[in-house]
Amino acid sequence: MTIHIGSGRMPESKCPSCGETLSAATGIAKDEIPVPEPGNFTFCAYCGGLAVFTEGLELRFPTQQEREAAFRTVKELFETEGKGHNV
Repeated sequence: MTIHIGSGRMPESKCPSCGETLSAATGIAKDEIPVPEPGNFTFCAYCGGLAVFTEGLELRFPTQQEREAAFRTVKELFETEGKGHNV
């Protein structure tokens, strides 16, 4: 398995947690170069708040189910790829 990191511009959107304006995103994915897509989650660069991309790539608060799935994904990523590394 390969880990990919990708960065790119996105339509300006306000973080639902802190209200800061975001215009770019950096993603991490297991087997493909990440590109923001509706339903993907992200963390705010200013406050670290979790948000989900809408159909228009704006940010919204996640549902409880999305929140749990996001944290499971992050945990799995660090558990599988973090072995032998300081993460």
